[in-house]
Amino acid sequence: MARDLFGLFKDSGGFEIKQCITNISPLSVCSPPLSENPICSESNFPNSNHYIQRCTCLDLNKNVFEYLSLFDSDYTLVDLGILFSIYTLKVRMPDDTVTYITYKHGLKQNPDFLENAPFEIIEKFRFPDKKELFFEYIRQYAELIKQHIPQEKMIILELPLTQRYIDENAKINYFSADGETAEILENSPRCFDTSLICRYLKRAYKVFEKYFPHAHVIKCPNTEVLCNQNHKWGLHPLHYTIEFYQYALDAIRAVTSVSDRKSEKIMLKSLQNAYTEMIRAKYFSVADEYNLKNLSVISSESIDFGKHITICLNGEGGTNSYTYSVLVKRKNETVWKKLGEFKKGSVKYRPVFCGAYEACVKIKDSNNVEIKKFFSFVVR
Repeated sequence: MARDLFGLFKDSGGFEIKQCITNISPLSVCSPPLSENPICSESNFPNSNHYIQRCTCLDLNKNVFEYLSLFDSDYTLVDLGILFSIYTLKVRMPDDTVTYITYKHGLKQNPDFLENAPFEIIEKFRFPDKKELFFEYIRQYAELIKQHIPQEKMIILELPLTQRYIDENAKINYFSADGETAEILENSPRCFDTSLICRYLKRAYKVFEKYFPHAHVIKCPNTEVLCNQNHKWGLHPLHYTIEFYQYALDAIRAVTSVSDRKSEKIMLKSLQNAYTEMIRAKYFSVADEYNLKNLSVISSESIDFGKHITICLNGEGGTNSYTYSVLVKRKNETVWKKLGEFKKGSVKYRPVFCGAYEACVKIKDSNNVEIKKFFSFVVR
């Protein structure tokens, strides 16, 4: 999730990201290595991009913290999204060593590796299946982190847990384990009792806060945070609407810019309250409907040949920072001509033929939710 946070903003939100590792199971990090020597290299995963190749190798070769130690960063951001987003594999080596690895995208995208792996897969499970085992390793994970990262340089980001998302038609829907979102939920325990998983997750964060009393903690907003089907990287239980990322980024800016911890706590609480109210107002004022509106208008329904028509761009609701696309075509044509993309203002268009025309204005907000509005006009 942390990678998404910075990747959604220009220039990583103003931060320099030295290293990033995602989707590594605490069981894998804290369990014995598969062998004395590395068992894979990036070339073993040709169907994956470089980032996935690297993270998969770091997981299987058990050298995550060696990698993190290559740079002395000002802060390290940690979240526990792994607990409800991916499977863990229990495996046995030829010498009967039993250990754990993460069932990462690199393994899914390159099935030949597991088919020819130098180990036997004993079991495949997720956090809710083995919660007490996970909590045992979460404590070991915390102890391991303490050995490598000073608490004062650690930021713990609490992630929200939600059952609902905004779909491509700007409607609010529930994730379903047996519906259209079943495949998306396949790697997430959200198909279990959500309230139960939420309690587990809160318990895990409390363990971390206990182990790191001097770390910087960014709490979730005190309201439901929806997921977003129009997210830059698609629909996923950890891909939220833009306000959560804006909140997290603002909170990280507060942590990194304030040296007084008392002032930092006041600022973080203020941000949490402000974004809680903002999210409630934007997403839950109208039941089951995202409140983005396209209020664009056209100057006239008919014009004389040689004159131009004006399309005024306007919208409200949703998440601000709108982008407008304006398209036109003759009534009897099928291909639209795009006049361009605009941030605000109005667009003038001078038709080159007489007859009936259509215009379309698309408004898109920073959640990538798009609302279309159509107009008809005649050139005499």
